[in-house]
Amino acid sequence: MLSAGPAAATPLITGSEENHARLCLDYNDTLERIAANCQAALDMPGISEATQFDVLLTLAWAQYEMDEMSAARDALELARSIRPETAGGYNLDGWLREAEGDLAGAEDSFRKALALSPDEEAYAGLATVIFTQDMGRAEDAMRYLDLALLLAPDYGYALREKGWQLFQTDDYEGALLAYDRALGLDPDDLNALYVKARVLLSLNQPFEAIQLISRALEQAPESAFLYMYRAMAFRMQDFNMVALASAEKAISLNPELTDAHVEKARALMGLYRYGDAVAALQALMGTEMDNGYSRYWYALALADDEQYEAAREAIEVLTASEGAVGADFELKAFVAMALDRDDVAQEAVERALSLNPELSHATYYKAVLAVRAHEVQAGMAAYRAAMELEQIGWAKKDFIRELIAAGYEAEALALGQGESAAREDAAQ
Repeated sequence: MLSAGPAAATPLITGSEENHARLCLDYNDTLERIAANCQAALDMPGISEATQFDVLLTLAWAQYEMDEMSAARDALELARSIRPETAGGYNLDGWLREAEGDLAGAEDSFRKALALSPDEEAYAGLATVIFTQDMGRAEDAMRYLDLALLLAPDYGYALREKGWQLFQTDDYEGALLAYDRALGLDPDDLNALYVKARVLLSLNQPFEAIQLISRALEQAPESAFLYMYRAMAFRMQDFNMVALASAEKAISLNPELTDAHVEKARALMGLYRYGDAVAALQALMGTEMDNGYSRYWYALALADDEQYEAAREAIEVLTASEGAVGADFELKAFVAMALDRDDVAQEAVERALSLNPELSHATYYKAVLAVRAHEVQAGMAAYRAAMELEQIGWAKKDFIRELIAAGYEAEALALGQGESAAREDAAQ
């Protein structure tokens, strides 16, 4: 049902040159008042069939934008009973099907709309459903978005969708350009502020992300997602007390937001409150929030709390699942090494690197395991490879200890002296 509040606050018609149909089709008011004028226009005496179609389609769009999908579908079907084959009708049908989750049906409707008339909204809709169905068709989706922007360079939705698709395919710089264009058109574009902040976090720019999130929170102060990403941004700057408060606020707004619970635990870990982090994540195990992400951090929190046997049990469940990724096996290797199960660790390292050869910690564990197996040259090579992937701060001292423990004091000295000389050369 339509809300009577905004429409009832002032008369729908305020001037002698106005009528309900004109105000409906102008589409230049609050959505509630537009819909109310459209409803009133349908009761106007002598309304033509052509005007009736336009009014019904406009009403359906307003209801769609108000998230009144059932009413929008009813209005659209009435419009299509008057004119079954129109680009506008197929276009709105596509957006409704997209909202209903019928992506294949939406794609068909958008293609039918475009066959009748090139339209930026149909191109943008087609791009959206193609990308959502299959990211492997990202190039096709981007071509349609570019066509939409060719027809309407200031089309905010197409700019935001382009930014989103570039973000999802790891083109962060391209995503920033798209969102900057969108925010240039509308500095208060909530969606653009939100996702640009996420892009900045992916680029390890948490300070800039917090600025955008703060602006977004002015518009959406009850958004659990915004508080969750604010927690992440603060945590990335090692402001863990503030991160903890933001994560708890996100949880209070949406107790089923798994990522917020994980952010809370990670903030607690940053405060060295490992037991509290374990408790926070243990509460998720066995619930609908027990997924690969939360279980990984649960196992890591247990390991950081030196509960290695419990960590092993938690990680075994994860690595036995079909969705296990390289980082899961990397953590399994770490826990196995802590339990002096180098055979298990070796298998886990090999599996981790087969899934993701650029895992720096797994590569480092490979180096340690090689030294322990007295394959020192292979160990040295793996250590250098790990450091090329990431300068792990604690790894040098740890690796030197492994070399000494295995009886390779000369190699330990050479490693230490070689890196010291390299630093001196770099400073000159």
